[in-house]
Amino acid sequence: MNGYEKIVTMMKKTNANKQNVVAVGEMVNSTECKIGELTLDEDDYLIAEHLKDNLNTGDTVVVLRYSEEIYLIMERVV
Repeated sequence: MNGYEKIVTMMKKTNANKQNVVAVGEMVNSTECKIGELTLDEDDYLIAEHLKDNLNTGDTVVVLRYSEEIYLIMERVV
């Protein structure tokens, strides 16, 4: 199962949860993402495989809230 399939499977499992929120974040550095006042570090999120090691300070990313404690960084946007 590739990274996309894992993310889709996780989203399907939590669909009934209804707490999923899509947000736009900004990378503070290569491992931290800021969404408003909330700063996520590597322990707080999962990341799409194609983005791993490819995010830089200032990059804008689409983030999905997966659960109360875990977020998914889905894509980099411009």
